Amino acid sequence: GQVNLKNKDVFKHYTANAVSDFKHEYMINSPRFIPPKLPPVEDVCLNPEVPTVEVNGLSEVHSAELRHLCLHVEHPIVLIKNCAASCHLNLNLFNSEYLSDQFKEHPMELRTQRFQEPEVNIEATSKRKGWRYHSSRSAISIGKYNEYQQASRQDASEEATQERVDHSAKQQSTEQGTDSPAAKPSKKKKGIKVVKFGTNGDLSDENIFALLLAEVAKLPEFLKVASPENILSYVGHTVLGMNSVQLYMKVPGCRTPAHQENNNFCSVNVNIGPGDCEWFAVPNKYWGVMHRMCERRRLCFLSGSWWPLIDDLRDAKIPVYRFTQKVGDIVWVNTGCVHWVQSVGYCNNIAWNVGPMTAHQYRMSMERYRWNKVQSVKSIVPMTHVSWNLARFVPIREPELHKQMEQVMAASMEKLTASKKRLLKEKIPIKWHGHEKNEATYYCRKCEVEVFNFLFTTQLDGKHVVFCEDCARSADSSLLSYSVLQQFELEDLQTVRDHFHLQPATPPTSNTPEKLEFFPDASSPPRAQLSSTVAASS
Repeated sequence: GQVNLKNKDVFKHYTANAVSDFKHEYMINSPRFIPPKLPPVEDVCLNPEVPTVEVNGLSEVHSAELRHLCLHVEHPIVLIKNCAASCHLNLNLFNSEYLSDQFKEHPMELRTQRFQEPEVNIEATSKRKGWRYHSSRSAISIGKYNEYQQASRQDASEEATQERVDHSAKQQSTEQGTDSPAAKPSKKKKGIKVVKFGTNGDLSDENIFALLLAEVAKLPEFLKVASPENILSYVGHTVLGMNSVQLYMKVPGCRTPAHQENNNFCSVNVNIGPGDCEWFAVPNKYWGVMHRMCERRRLCFLSGSWWPLIDDLRDAKIPVYRFTQKVGDIVWVNTGCVHWVQSVGYCNNIAWNVGPMTAHQYRMSMERYRWNKVQSVKSIVPMTHVSWNLARFVPIREPELHKQMEQVMAASMEKLTASKKRLLKEKIPIKWHGHEKNEATYYCRKCEVEVFNFLFTTQLDGKHVVFCEDCARSADSSLLSYSVLQQFELEDLQTVRDHFHLQPATPPTSNTPEKLEFFPDASSPPRAQLSSTVAASS
């Protein structure tokens, strides 16, 4: 139900439990991980009300109570009403007319989809109800999508007018007892109705979108794209859609299939309007069950395109939050929440990810990082690199978070030390590469795991590409066809560990980090241009 922020008693429970230990079956350094089984189903409400709060004024927007409400582990998703108005956001800067006028040629991804009611999903291949969801990909500009959006709106208006005319003629004919030609309904186009969804519009360029990003910066600290409280502000480079704003332009029926956010980070979604969006959400503790349900349907939970049928989830005793996001509403998607969205009207949305600086968020992100490796899925957030950056730049005040980060860095150092010993023993030269400001993280060309510090490079099609040590050795055990490049000195990394101490529990600073530089080395020699691709968030 809806919460009144003025009722402080409501938040005693949230505040008391917001930083409590989160008991989890799988420890962060566990060598083996499997998806969790179905939690106990006694007294489970299968149609829970979404936690909803209406904020009034900046004092409530920036209150600790709102942050606690959103971050509480028992709230998989939260609807924040009136937040945009309370922050004085100018939503007109994100509407289709303004965007088309100012950024007409700016590219977007286009998804062509079949129009279906939210409760229904007819599979494209089997023509039967199921979870598999097809969506074809192409490209479009903001200007072209605006034209499509307006034409679709005009067509819908004409159809509605014709339906009213037909209904009026039929009613008049019934009253007069006649069957005149005017009473016959107009012929409608037959076939499958198709909708086009403009998605993943990149608004990260501060030089182009400065005015728009300034509006987003009016939000409270825990909702901001860049913040000292946001783990994703310490990646050191842009990960599209994660630590940058993305634009979505919709007509009725556009779908974002079911998913968890990349590496289980939280997300913020603002409905620009004028139409509504319908949301469906399942708590994180049921993701293992949904994973198995996907497997039975030969779908990939992590990277597949699927739209769960509500009846199937109810039969499995899985609760589903279902609610409407209206213009100006902000949806907070908490850590690990499985969710899927369908537009009800004509609307635009902007969205990005955030990583609260908590032990719970860090553990969940590292857990997914390891599970992605097992499932051969790329983690577009380089958690090893992020962990070292956090230790380098952020005073950690939560004991459990400090403990987890220390474990990750210890494992990283052990791996790097062993790797260097092998290379030296085999007399394989290690060339200094360094790490430049805003340089993207490298991923293995073959298995797509994050490659940290020691880069095993070779030439393919005239380009230098990076592999992890395991894949490089599997292709060439002697490593003679590879050059090994080093980004960071192990002594520097050890220094970071030596100075990584738990800090006193004092209020955080308000300095928002700029683009971060990890161990800058201005004297680094020129280097070969390496191929590195950072995937965009979906």
